[in-house]
Amino acid sequence: MDNTRYKSVAVPNQVHKILKHIAGIEGRTIGGQMSHIVREYNATFRGHGDSDKFGEYLEKIKMVDTIATDK
Repeated sequence: MDNTRYKSVAVPNQVHKILKHIAGIEGRTIGGQMSHIVREYNATFRGHGDSDKFGEYLEKIKMVDTIATDK
């Protein structure tokens, strides 16, 4: 792996399941999904995004969390 471009991140298995599930739904890789979440978070909380939209996104993640834990 190219350490100048990529880093490994350890996440709990539950978080990995959620990321994998959401990434599949939204047509992204797991790394792409993590990048998307961070970009949305930064845009929202640095005043460049819609906090209501990000709140809806967090609710979607919570919903997926319950689905992923049932499997």
